[in-house]
Amino acid sequence: MESFAGSSALGSVLHYLARRILPPGPVWVVIQGGPLRGKRFLCDPRFHLGYIRGDHEPWMVEWLKNFLYPGGTFVDVGAHIGYFTLIAADIVGPKGRVIAFEPAPRNASILMANVNSAGKGDMVEIVRAAVGAKSGTILFQVVSGQDYCSRIAAEGECSETIVVVQCTLNEFDLPQGTVIKVDVEGAEVDVLQGATNHLEDKKTTWIIEAHRPDLEQTILTILRQYGYCPEVHAPVHPAYADYRQHYVLAIGL
Repeated sequence: MESFAGSSALGSVLHYLARRILPPGPVWVVIQGGPLRGKRFLCDPRFHLGYIRGDHEPWMVEWLKNFLYPGGTFVDVGAHIGYFTLIAADIVGPKGRVIAFEPAPRNASILMANVNSAGKGDMVEIVRAAVGAKSGTILFQVVSGQDYCSRIAAEGECSETIVVVQCTLNEFDLPQGTVIKVDVEGAEVDVLQGATNHLEDKKTTWIIEAHRPDLEQTILTILRQYGYCPEVHAPVHPAYADYRQHYVLAIGL
């Protein structure tokens, strides 16, 4: 049997080769494993091998299975192209609710295509907006050629930026037991600052990807101020040895 180290190294090599050999652009594929196995999914194989194999962030899948339930509510802040949106939609079922926020136009279009292909268009609400501390508009940077990533532009950045609508989570009425996943490439604190209503009553469970150590500490401080007992997780990816991302998990009452 192949060792874990060998498997991790092989995954990184395959990812490297895919980015340089496969043709650019999204194509329809069939997911080979994981909770979405057998479903058609629109993605770019150069960057999304984890989606295709079904092993993308398996710890996130476990958290969703642990905290979501049929008829529940899931909020996907930074839904990207819909991988976790669809997994959550399957878990909460037709009586549940999924709200998926994605401000990047290309990603939002792919997200919508994937949601419709999976037959979830009636239960998944796609919001083409960023989520932050206040409503309005904001400069948004689309990073070309890097896993279809996008983020709020830093002060002074002007290349490949667009103006997008921004809203707050306070604008949405969310029931007790809602699970909120936040993956916003450095704007995590802004999301929390615009979600004070949901923090005060501690009715929501938060899964937040922390993109820098200083942000991680600020996230922990905010959650503790509102009475949560957050935990930091540093999962080891089964395929990519160089994966180093941290997550903050805060379970609601």
